[in-house]
Amino acid sequence: MNAAADLLVLGSGPSALGLAAAGSAQGLQVRCVAPRPEARWVQNFGSWADELEGTLAERCVEASWAAPSVFSPGGAERILDRRYARVHTRRLQEGLRAACAEGGVVIERGSAVSVDHHDAGATVTLDDGCAREARVVVDAT
Repeated sequence: MNAAADLLVLGSGPSALGLAAAGSAQGLQVRCVAPRPEARWVQNFGSWADELEGTLAERCVEASWAAPSVFSPGGAERILDRRYARVHTRRLQEGLRAACAEGGVVIERGSAVSVDHHDAGATVTLDDGCAREARVVVDAT
């Protein structure tokens, strides 16, 4: 069994790596466990531009629209007065991986099969039978 981490994040998508990077930036010892941590993301990500301000995602915006439209089932168009942005998926993933590496986040292959909570945190048992200890476990799968 490895030494206990402050934070164990299950998953390797945007939420998981974002949380891991943020935790390590705050000085926490962070680990991530995911079935395929090296897999490329294929989803497209978008958000209201003002919600991305000051984040890595803001630096990864590949396109934005000042006044996006919404069409109702009857075909009526409504123009929204809020900038919408599409994030460049590969740049976001690479940026989050780099932030994790810079912060010393350990990212390993595996799948959690059980989580046992106790006074000091939790023990996560992986599909290979190994266990990981952490003060806090977040399932971001």
